[in-house]
Amino acid sequence: MILAVSIATLAVFLWLAITLWRFVRVSRAEHIGDRRQGTALLLIDMQKDFLDDGPYPTELRAQALDAVSRAALQARRNGCPVIAVRQAVRSPSLRLLARLALGGKGMDGTAGSELVPEVAALSDHVVSKEVKDAFASGELDRLLAQHDAAHLRIAGLDGEHCVRSTCLAALQRGYNVTLLSDAILTARDTGWDKVARQARMQGVTVGKVATLC
Repeated sequence: MILAVSIATLAVFLWLAITLWRFVRVSRAEHIGDRRQGTALLLIDMQKDFLDDGPYPTELRAQALDAVSRAALQARRNGCPVIAVRQAVRSPSLRLLARLALGGKGMDGTAGSELVPEVAALSDHVVSKEVKDAFASGELDRLLAQHDAAHLRIAGLDGEHCVRSTCLAALQRGYNVTLLSDAILTARDTGWDKVARQARMQGVTVGKVATLC
């Protein structure tokens, strides 16, 4: 009996460890090379679950949404694609993790997983992801290749999690990355400062929509 319980406990632990690893790991892919020239705007997880029902103060949410809208309008004026990335967890193991760690947020097919109307109206494409890294499925890689994108401007939430993971995956692929700080929300007050500092050390441009777009 004790052995059976121990084995079951170990199995649960291994399942949790593997699922967490899948959720947080940063994907790798072939370098994009030097021939691309285009720019794309990525809007990360601007969904009802996270923006409307997230931990962000109302005033900061409004400011970030305004900055996101301005960045999207500027991208469109410049002929750059606006790509919204939404959390849409489908696989059983990750759905269970979403229930345990995210309170069921971001699960595909729920009303809360939909983009907020302002972002939906300004997006040229919508890409779904199950994990933190927007590149993990390969769909974003293919879409950016179609648009000849070499430079990515990234906005959305959360700055310490999905924005950061997507930024790291983009750098690994050879993209030139700009983080739009006034269009990024971070739950922890001090979280964004650390992310921005590390990003700059890796060659990422960190600035505001008003000055960069």
